[in-house]
Amino acid sequence: MSRENSVPKSEARADRLAKRSRRSRRSAVVAVAFLALVVGVSEWLAPAETSSNDAGSAGIAVSRSQAVVDPEETRSTWFCAGGTSQPGGRADETLTIANVGGSSSFVAYIKVSVMTGVGVVTGRLDFQLAPAGSALSSASGLPSVRSIPVSSILANPEPGVVVEASGAPVVVTHSVSGAGDVGVAPCARGGSDTWYFAGGTTVLGAEQWLTLFNPFPGDAVVDISFFTNTGVEAPGEAQGVVVPGTSRLSIPVHDLVPRRDSVATRVTTRRGRVIAEQVQILDGRDGRKGITLAAGAPELAKKWWFSGATAQEGRATTVSILNPGATRVNVRIDTALVGAVTLAPIDVEIPPRSVSVTDVSSRVPVGTPFSWSLSMRGNAAGKGELSAGIAASALIAQSGIGSGIAADAGSPFATSSWYLSSPGLVEGATREIAIFNASNKRVTWRIRTLGAPAGSKTPQGTLEPRGVSRQSIAASGVMQVSANGLVTISEVSQGPRGLFLSGGLPLCPSPLLSSTSGVIQC
Repeated sequence: MSRENSVPKSEARADRLAKRSRRSRRSAVVAVAFLALVVGVSEWLAPAETSSNDAGSAGIAVSRSQAVVDPEETRSTWFCAGGTSQPGGRADETLTIANVGGSSSFVAYIKVSVMTGVGVVTGRLDFQLAPAGSALSSASGLPSVRSIPVSSILANPEPGVVVEASGAPVVVTHSVSGAGDVGVAPCARGGSDTWYFAGGTTVLGAEQWLTLFNPFPGDAVVDISFFTNTGVEAPGEAQGVVVPGTSRLSIPVHDLVPRRDSVATRVTTRRGRVIAEQVQILDGRDGRKGITLAAGAPELAKKWWFSGATAQEGRATTVSILNPGATRVNVRIDTALVGAVTLAPIDVEIPPRSVSVTDVSSRVPVGTPFSWSLSMRGNAAGKGELSAGIAASALIAQSGIGSGIAADAGSPFATSSWYLSSPGLVEGATREIAIFNASNKRVTWRIRTLGAPAGSKTPQGTLEPRGVSRQSIAASGVMQVSANGLVTISEVSQGPRGLFLSGGLPLCPSPLLSSTSGVIQC
């Protein structure tokens, strides 16, 4: 006799419903787990998210692939593509990670992974960082900033580095050293399907390396185009390039398009996303010697700011402007000197799919700090489809004592609070921080060293609209530059380890900005 016939019908029905309920619960659990997996994978593989603020009529979406810091963020991931970590490498890489949560914040838990290929065991380092200047830091003895040679984690010619942080907001930068010089750049916050590099050269004695890092599980397929002083070039070896998951690939641009004075680069993916950076090495044969590290721009913009440098004997500053569009564009270069003095604008007409290089320092008196900005004025012909924007990059070349080269990727937006992180690189160096007022009103600014002893001097001042200030800083460590309006910043340091220029990491949303001022902001 079956069980169903041995019990009352109501009990058999209840038994069937219970079984059905258990199956439904199991199915629901499986569905939820599958949905969570799909969401997790889609977030990992989806295009970079954007966020925006409206600044009057001029707004910009800040890609999460840019090095943006959120003061409320307690979990973040950073990706560092450039550099090498094997003995005798061309560009020895060092990470710098700082807890910027403030004295009342919490410990940051850091996991650093060095990826070298699919199925390859990665290097791994875990540690903690206390917030600078906090009682927690004093009691625990934990540092707030740590610089780590990547070779101490894993020695490899193609290291792709992922930094995961939780518990507190952090900033992550990295540096490369070689040719008696050092280059510094912030690490990226995510991947992108497009990257632009406006500056580069493959003249005799130059090495231009494009590094592509794919930290994601699936393979990425990439096409690379070069905009040179002789035209657009797309070598077959640079098309359909496969970057396997969890691996990094270096492309020797100097072999693909040799002996070109100017080489701008566009990276587009057919499938997947990558992080792209560029390492430029010059051996001195053309009078320039050193190394630079530059982050790619994940999008074009119609406005770029460069906080600049100080004009010096033997120092030349040039800006490269890439127009990848199909129409000519006009670009105006505005130069601001210390003391709210401005020079006559420079108008540059850039042909379609071309790159232009302009010297922005030759008109500046020696010893004078200066900044400049680029504004795309529209199509040169005044008709046709308007270009989506331009990309820009600056190169400083110093000859003589303290020789070296430095790259600045500029910024397509301004905000009221920035971080600068380059500790361990400036001992014995002259450290100068440039502040440019990008707004149309007077602003008050200050520079604070994270973790500085109580009572330490805090440099501060005011800037007129479009004014620039240059501050020499003796302290090393992580700096926060804050203002009550929109500013851009950069740092130039020169010393025993060479010359480097580092842009700031913007704090977005800005905690001090109460109103918009009609210019682009993050």
